[in-house]
Formats: sequence, C-alpha cells, structure tokens
Amino acid sequence: MKDVGGFGAHERVMDLGEYQAAICETLDPVAIAPTHDRRQIRASLDARPLGDLVIAKAAANHSLTTCRKATVRKPEDRYFLLQLQTAGTTCIRHRGYRSECPPGTLLLMDSERQVDGEQYASSEALLLRLPEKAVRARIPGIDAFCSTPIRDSGLSQRLFTNLLFEVWDARFTLSETDLGILPRDVLHLLASTLDAAAALDATAVNRSRKLRFQRIGQYIAAHHADPDLRIDAIAQALAMSRRTICSIAQENGTTIARMIQEHRLQAVFDQLNSPACRDQTITNIAFSHGFQDSSHFSRAFKEQFGQCPSAIRRH
Repeated sequence: MKDVGGFGAHERVMDLGEYQAAICETLDPVAIAPTHDRRQIRASLDARPLGDLVIAKAAANHSLTTCRKATVRKPEDRYFLLQLQTAGTTCIRHRGYRSECPPGTLLLMDSERQVDGEQYASSEALLLRLPEKAVRARIPGIDAFCSTPIRDSGLSQRLFTNLLFEVWDARFTLSETDLGILPRDVLHLLASTLDAAAALDATAVNRSRKLRFQRIGQYIAAHHADPDLRIDAIAQALAMSRRTICSIAQENGTTIARMIQEHRLQAVFDQLNSPACRDQTITNIAFSHGFQDSSHFSRAFKEQFGQCPSAIRRH
C-alpha cells in the first residue's frame, strides 16, 4: 500500500473540540470523545474540495470513540462518505453488529444513518465525500453496502485504492478538466469494487450453505435409526434455526423429511442385500432403521426402488 505520510507527518497537539469541529466543518457531523480522560490529542486533518467531491486525510494518535448521528437533510445536501483505512484499525458498530476495519478496508457510510465507532491508539484514513444523487444514479443498490467493511475484493478494489492515493497526491494540481471527469472515474471504479465484493459475498454464502447441507446430511445419516428424529432435533444439534434448515434443504430440491426417509430406505436396502442379515426379518430390519409402520415402509420402499422389499431379498 502506498504511503500517505504516516503518523506525525502533519500532526500537532490539538484540543479534542478543535479536531471535532474541523471534521464537522469539512466532512461529516460527528461526535468525538476520548476513551480516557484527556482533552488534547496529537492529530491532523487535511481536507480539500475537488469540484463536487471532498477528499481528506485524518490521523489521530490517540484512542477515540465516535458517533455519526443520523441527520435528515434536503436531498441536494445528502452525501456518502467513503473511508479507506490506511494505518491502524478502527471498529464500527451498526444495528448491533461490530466490525473491525484494518488497513486496506473500505467503509461506505451515508449521511442518513447512525454509525458508532472506536479508533484505536494510532489511526489514519483517507476519506472521500460523494454527493448522494450522483452515487445513486450510478450505483442503484448502494444501500446494501453501507456500514459494511469491504476488505480485499480483488483487482477492482486495488485499482480504486490506487486511484484514491493518486487523487490525494494530485489534489493541488488537478485541472478543471480533471475535476470534471473525476466523479465519473471514481464512481465507475467504486461500482466495479462493489460488484466484485457482492460476487465474493455470494460465493462465500453459497459455499457456506453447501457445507451446512453436507452437515445436515451427515447428521441424518448418523442418526437416521432414531424413530424420533425430527427437524427440531437436527436444528438444535447443528445450532441452526428450523427455518434455515428447511430453506437449505429446499435449495437442494428436497425436504428434511424426505432426506430422513431416503437415508432409512437406503440403509434397509443395503442390509437386505447383505448375506450377514439373512436371519433377520424385513420388519426387524426396517424398524431398526427408524421405521415404525410396516405398511408405510413397504409403500415407501417400492416407490424408492421400484420393487417390494421381499423381491430385493430374493435376488
């Protein structure tokens, strides 16, 4: 990651109120408090308007807590604030969830949502303020990404990060032409970054649900002989909700009841074909694998294998 100055490059001792006022004036209304009883901190804030955008670098060598209050604004005054963590780690809390933002993390916040945060001993970030109207026109689904840390989502995020550094380095020398096309380029790369992050999330979710489907199948296979095996017991054993288990089974074209029955039928089928089980009756084998009704078992067996149990045993 490219260096943007490092701690101490432009820092000075500031009163906490002065630091908060500078951020509120140039970027974003936010309440800041020290985590310890201290009113002066080493900090810096350098912000510059770039046409419709504002870019800034904020650094503080002290642990702080922050609170961005949800504020109702006129549509033309609303904005998104994009934070790129360049050093140190921050933590955010939003709707009961806590997420850490190590270096390289992108965090998108909108001016209408409250976000609580905590900054550890030394932290530095690049920030970009974007007008809401332009962002929504280019990225209609932007709300899905707000207050959710975006970590390495691949090439698009690296290109976007490099663009932010280049804009920061050139903030005093950008021409009118540059300023005219800058929002377009920023939003184009931001949209690509969010698309890549969404694809990674979808892949991770799919992988997770496939693994959970495998766990459900493994649990049923191990406990199918229990005549009282039900969805609630499986959900409790696997620490999943009943709704989640049913949903995962449905995604795979089946139901939990069908999975249980298919495991039981296959186990019976295997035993009927085993010479070691010739002395056991069909009913005893069926009941040993969780069936409790002979008629139901026979119908289900024939439907599954196209033959009655006795025909399988004669072969």
